[in-house]
Amino acid sequence: MGMKYSRSPMLLFVLLTSAALWGSPESPRVKQLQKGVVLPRVVCRMDADYSYALYLPSGYTPDRKWPVIFCFDPVGRGQLPIRLLKDAAERFGYILAGSNDSRNGPFPPILKAQQVLWKEINDRFPVDPSRTYATGFSGGSRAALLLALSHKGRFAGVISCGAFDAERKSIPRKSDMSFYMLVGNEDFNLLEFTRFDEKLTKRGHVHWLEIFDGPHRWPPQSLMLRAVEYMQADAMRRGLVPADKAFLEGQVRERLSWARRLEARGELLRAYREFHQTGLFYAGTKGADEAASAAARLSKNPRVQEAMKVEDTFEDLHARLTGATSTEDLLRALRAVDIERRHGGESARYAEILLRMSALQLSQLGGDMLRRGRYSEAAFCFETSLSVLPGDRVAAYNAACAYSRLGRRGEAVKWLRKAVENGFTNRAFIEKDPDLEGIRKEPGYAEIIDKLHE
Repeated sequence: MGMKYSRSPMLLFVLLTSAALWGSPESPRVKQLQKGVVLPRVVCRMDADYSYALYLPSGYTPDRKWPVIFCFDPVGRGQLPIRLLKDAAERFGYILAGSNDSRNGPFPPILKAQQVLWKEINDRFPVDPSRTYATGFSGGSRAALLLALSHKGRFAGVISCGAFDAERKSIPRKSDMSFYMLVGNEDFNLLEFTRFDEKLTKRGHVHWLEIFDGPHRWPPQSLMLRAVEYMQADAMRRGLVPADKAFLEGQVRERLSWARRLEARGELLRAYREFHQTGLFYAGTKGADEAASAAARLSKNPRVQEAMKVEDTFEDLHARLTGATSTEDLLRALRAVDIERRHGGESARYAEILLRMSALQLSQLGGDMLRRGRYSEAAFCFETSLSVLPGDRVAAYNAACAYSRLGRRGEAVKWLRKAVENGFTNRAFIEKDPDLEGIRKEPGYAEIIDKLHE
């Protein structure tokens, strides 16, 4: 008979645990940790009330350390950023983890979700501590930046989309993190990005501002790939991964090509930024000197200089709006924005962005003015808010009330009709509201009320 051998209970436990964790042909959990596919929901082992979307690259093995990107969506759609990033993760070998629990709202639940996800990923997978990243969109972007700033020395970079302000923590004057900032040219947070771009430049922080065509939304997959390529180049710059000359030169060629297209389209300020950032970040790489020369040329262009002045003007107005400490200060700032909107061109576009960002603030201020009997100011606030959010039924109704109090009956009826069209159909409330007393006998008023019977 051959000799029998036995395993210690502790060794047996370790082996069984490893099989369950990493999967084996016999393991029932292997599908949960399948490689090369997006897993929409993996339950956190330390707290089953929390879960995350996961992507492990096809070449993943647990015997070496891997870079990881923590992802945050403002409504907890963990798999959405994972799907945007999976091709980049597969190409460069990143683990992706997207929280299903971090959402816009009070900070304590966000912090708890981050704490659970942070511990889960670092305990469960062999994470490279020098190459940890975070990304998010809108409130999720603020959450991503907050996570990075809360773990000093652990994050190499943050990809911020649609918002760039952690609110609870400030970026230190000296930081080793790199920042890739993505925002649409119609995004109401655009000026937040241009303001921080200037601040980070003055402090010498490594960063990149990418402005794409579109409103407040997650950037397209192609731009998320570009952001990861930037982080890969940054890792080469820092010596965290071996430098790849062909890759870096290809990056410069792509950036130069995009900048030239922007210039040909007449978007000179965006072209200037792309040339300038390429020359600075990729300095020493073939083609970077050409980018720097193009940036120097465009910096002297009168249209670029004028666009910079307009941007500065609206950054100042943005600061006045967000920093107003009194109703009067806020009203003055809003009127200044409205005046700029009437100028047309770039001024009108930036004014529109500011007013969109301030639409809720405008409606709230209008309500305060209405209660205080300052009907002209109330009408200005409501009508300005409606110019950027025309479907707001409450603002339209309140505009009708303000104009009725001012004795401008025709405008009052117009806005009441608009409110009803937008869905304000509470006939009993309308008929009892003393603010509308001045238009009860208007033919248009009766017509609106009669339609509410239908």
